[in-house]
Amino acid sequence: MKPYNGFSEKQRLKAFDILKYLRDQGKISWADKQCEMCSCTDGMIMAHSENYFDWLNFKIVCVECHMKIHGRFKAYGSWIEYLIQIRNGYSSKGYKNVISYFGTRDNRMYFVQKEPQPFAPRPNCWWENLLDYQPNIFQQEIDKGNYSETFIEESWKEMRKEQRKLNADKP
Repeated sequence: MKPYNGFSEKQRLKAFDILKYLRDQGKISWADKQCEMCSCTDGMIMAHSENYFDWLNFKIVCVECHMKIHGRFKAYGSWIEYLIQIRNGYSSKGYKNVISYFGTRDNRMYFVQKEPQPFAPRPNCWWENLLDYQPNIFQQEIDKGNYSETFIEESWKEMRKEQRKLNADKP
């Protein structure tokens, strides 16, 4: 896993551990839901986050949309083309996992640079508004004083501690 939006690989993995923990506790779920972008209901549905400090503010996306979100900085023109396809009714084929997506024609946006087309994001579509997303959310949140650099790790430790206490209290 590579750094994303200023969050390190370690921070992203810890935040995902927190999401899995909350899912396993029944506090959140993205299973049996449809992709918020293309409405796909087949295949693997995933949780996507732009801000790993705010793990409860995740988006529900299919594998294809998720990979294209992460590839948007490398292939901006292809990202805009994909957004236009979604507006025109495109829905993913429903890949079973990330590995099944790579190597397909749908994954070509990483390798084919296209000239960006004119595109005006609709205000109610979070995915269209990722065009203007700032790439270093981590540092912005630290600078605002909203979080500490160790917030994710400390939160994970606290959740694990609470879980151990709950398990110890069971008869």
